[in-house]
Amino acid sequence: DADADAEADLTGFAKVSAVVDVVVAETVADVVADDAVAGLTRSPMASPDPEP
Repeated sequence: DADADAEADLTGFAKVSAVVDVVVAETVADVVADDAVAGLTRSPMASPDPEP
């Protein structure tokens, strides 16, 4: 019946949505980590000649 089809569609959508959430979360984590590393290398403490 139509209700069962709708539920199946929702389940499939939920699965796809969950996968997308994981991929987005991993991508964001990578970007944040890269920014953190870049921030550390740019920080005055890591700089060979700290600004006066």
